Amino acid sequence: MQFFFFCRLNNKMSKKRTYSDAFLRYGFVNLPSGGEDRPQCVVCHKVLTNESLKPSKLSAHLQKCHPNLQNEDQAYFQRRAVALKNIQFGSSGIQAQKLQAAVEASYFVAYKVAEQQKCHTIAENLIMPCANEMVSKVCGEDQAKNLSVISLSNNTIRRRVDDMASDILSQVTTEIKESTYSKFSLQFDESCDVASCAVLLGFVRYVHQDKIKEEFLLCEDLLTTTKGEDIFNIINSFFTTNGLDWNSVQQVSVDGVPSMMGRNRGLRGLIQATINKEMSDHLKGLETSMQHYFPESDLKTASLQWIIHPFSVPDEAIHDDDFPAKEEWITMRANEALKLKIPCWLSTTCVRSSDLTYNERGYFGNPT
Repeated sequence: MQFFFFCRLNNKMSKKRTYSDAFLRYGFVNLPSGGEDRPQCVVCHKVLTNESLKPSKLSAHLQKCHPNLQNEDQAYFQRRAVALKNIQFGSSGIQAQKLQAAVEASYFVAYKVAEQQKCHTIAENLIMPCANEMVSKVCGEDQAKNLSVISLSNNTIRRRVDDMASDILSQVTTEIKESTYSKFSLQFDESCDVASCAVLLGFVRYVHQDKIKEEFLLCEDLLTTTKGEDIFNIINSFFTTNGLDWNSVQQVSVDGVPSMMGRNRGLRGLIQATINKEMSDHLKGLETSMQHYFPESDLKTASLQWIIHPFSVPDEAIHDDDFPAKEEWITMRANEALKLKIPCWLSTTCVRSSDLTYNERGYFGNPT
């Protein structure tokens, strides 16, 4: 019996109240939130709880907070309600403009905390109390209450810093991809942080709007070992995630440690192998395209050697029956400027771009 009584009592206490249009005479409209009706004042925009949906409590708010409006008719509050609908509010009843300003202030504090390399908890434990005290002393208590909408908790500051870092990385990678000069240079260094943990640092140099820019590219933890394969896997994963192409790498600068400069299992050798493989796949794709245009022809036959060596095959080796466009071909061979460009293009594209060079300063890259 006692258990049944407490169940009835709990059900009665948890009953949700509903909004009535008659509450507008007290200056309140409905603001649904979390599946329940909540009254919002059309004058001060304050949102009360669901339990406040009683004429006595709504009238008490009007008498306490807006005593000069007690004698206003319902038409006045109706006009205020229409004006209220033109204002965007969040689920908590705070104006969207205030919410946006609060978010911007939170990001600014997070930026300063990261810039000064301070602990994230300093925002909530030091900055917010000081800001509240300064505003209350100078502007008053009412103005200081507006600072309560600014979130400066430890987790919030961390999310803000991560968001800003992701946005900066997105801007850098976008500028690299949209650069008028498709090549870019990299610099990597394996170091230790203050906790003696191995980290990999990466920097990039590229051309943006006809100006050379240098930006910080990546900082990744080396969780296991610091071998060349581990370093390469981290960089390769970063390239894949951000859509960067190994063939666009013009030059790479590293320190002289064996894990970086090893020809076979070092970072240098692994990057060379990756670029060579991508170039090989590219050439295979060209071969497939060529077979599409010449499906039943063998490019190694004497009659089609002009395709591979257009300037070295003698005119007598081409018969009119095998080559209908012989006159156009002879005209092309007479162009000395084109004759100089085509061998240079072949040597640059098919040979040099897939072979990285190295000098004593620790650079290896595509020769220009």
